Amino acid sequence: MKLVRDLLERYFPKGGLKRGVVILSGGTALAQLIAFAVSPILTRLYRVEDFGYLQIFISIITVLLVVVAGRYETAIPLPPDDDTAVNLAAVALCIVCGVCTLVAIALWFCHTSPSLLAYTRDLARYLWLLPICLAGAGCYQIFSYWSLRKKQYGLVARTRIIQVGSRFSLQLGAALLHYGLLGLLVGETIARANGTGSFLKGILKNDSSLFRQISWKKMCEAAQKYKQFPLILSASGLLMSATLAVPSFLLVSFFGATVTGWFSLVDRVLQVPSVLIGQSLQQVYLSEGAPLVHSDPIALKHLFLKLLKRIYAIPLASCTFLILFGPAVFAFVFGEKWREAGEYARILCLVDLVAMLVAPVEMTLTMLKLLKWRFIWDAGRLVLVTGAMVGIHHFRPGAKAVLAAYAVSMMLCYAVLLVISYIGINQLVASRIENEAIPINPMH
Repeated sequence: MKLVRDLLERYFPKGGLKRGVVILSGGTALAQLIAFAVSPILTRLYRVEDFGYLQIFISIITVLLVVVAGRYETAIPLPPDDDTAVNLAAVALCIVCGVCTLVAIALWFCHTSPSLLAYTRDLARYLWLLPICLAGAGCYQIFSYWSLRKKQYGLVARTRIIQVGSRFSLQLGAALLHYGLLGLLVGETIARANGTGSFLKGILKNDSSLFRQISWKKMCEAAQKYKQFPLILSASGLLMSATLAVPSFLLVSFFGATVTGWFSLVDRVLQVPSVLIGQSLQQVYLSEGAPLVHSDPIALKHLFLKLLKRIYAIPLASCTFLILFGPAVFAFVFGEKWREAGEYARILCLVDLVAMLVAPVEMTLTMLKLLKWRFIWDAGRLVLVTGAMVGIHHFRPGAKAVLAAYAVSMMLCYAVLLVISYIGINQLVASRIENEAIPINPMH
């Protein structure tokens, strides 16, 4: 640990943006590696169907998390004064309470709905965990953004590792006690909230005086000042999370929980390199590229192309490996009952190939403030992916055919995102060249 601290101090001094990026990405990477390392144990203790239902549960949480705090949590680091920020946090907490209450009431009245049962099946009797998990995850998000405001990057990174460790411990213990699906869901629910206590401890120690600044009047003023977050970011975020959730919902509806379980494992495995490499490069791209938007668009274009050229070899190698040995590898690592997941990996690794290329530069449109372009792309992706999966299932039923439709539609969408991002950068470059070519009238 001393060696790590010495290296951080030498190359990434305290208070620097790059140090924060390194700590956060390092914590996320370590958490992903731990989760991947313990997965072979859990896959041998639980049924494939259990993981399918867990995937549906996670998909529902993923969609609801976008609106659980009204996106006000993402605005917490922005205000110049802590007074406004703490009132924004209070607004976000109130919205979490309201949304979770509404979800609980909706489940109470709709728990016997045929449509709900069609998608959730055996999961239906455990849906009471949803508002509890949502409340814990929503509070964690709010307090983690407060910690980011205070530049407590190490604390945020530690909580992510704690979440992975607690999830595995609880799910392993539940499996040994033969709790089955309930054990997976309870482990996920508790882990989502883990770390909130660490955040609260730090707030009570360092910022307890700020609680006296909270009032209904200031909360209303803060909510009004940052109203664009629930009005704009919620819609875009819902489209993005819905696209990620739709495949699981459709697969469980078409083929049941076993196919969904195989899909969920493949999806998690393929995400590991994207998180370890793609997200880290994305953070570097954001920190280095954002200033270039205003100062040097041509350098931004070169950075964009440079990242694309650097990363392609890694997903190409992993994709080739999975196409050749996918079923045997999944059976050996996760157990024989997961061999079919290796067949799915042969199809879905093609999506990972393109997604890894896009991951570092995915935020280009946001950096260029082309939010309408991004919104249209998100909406188009949702429509195309859903339409492709439903259409193929209608004309050629079969899990592999539907997954192939999903893979092709996602690859097409990612390719379009790369193209329009490049067009956006070129427009910025052309605009800068045009402005510099306009002669300045000395009379003005």
